[in-house]
Amino acid sequence: MVGVILDADPSELEQIRVTVAAAESSIRARAALAPTRSWRATIAYMSSQPIRIGVDTLKTLRDRSRTSGQPITRLAERYIEEGLRADRHPGVFFRDGPAGRRAVVVGGPDVWEIVSAARNAPESGEALIPALVGRLGIGEGKVRVAMRYYSEYPAEIDAWIAANEAEAERLEEVLARERQLLA
Repeated sequence: MVGVILDADPSELEQIRVTVAAAESSIRARAALAPTRSWRATIAYMSSQPIRIGVDTLKTLRDRSRTSGQPITRLAERYIEEGLRADRHPGVFFRDGPAGRRAVVVGGPDVWEIVSAARNAPESGEALIPALVGRLGIGEGKVRVAMRYYSEYPAEIDAWIAANEAEAERLEEVLARERQLLA
């Protein structure tokens, strides 16, 4: 239950306790019915933890917020999350692009590109690694970094692959119509 300190009489405090308890119960009930993890993520997002940020870091964050137009809290959360992911997956960093921000292998392609190539390869198991090295022209370590990242964040990478496939289909349709018009 949420602690509330008020200068109020006991009957008002009891009403507040009842209201807060009802709200908490409602939140728990809705979370139990949630079909996806997004509801739980929203609840977790609403929690707060004060942290200290160095003066220079805060200045840099404010400057970045101003130039990007993104709220400072959203940027701070993104940088913290990406930093934690980079700690767990050395060799991965994050890059902005026209389609959004995505995981990239240092000195190599986007993680989704390596995973997509792995899905489309006829090889499997350990034979897949040298096959991808040859096809993509990258080192074995880069392939393994991408696959490990994918193992922890499959939904993120699957979404990038699906978006790329949808865009490729759209472009194929545009090219087919263009060929028809020129025929």
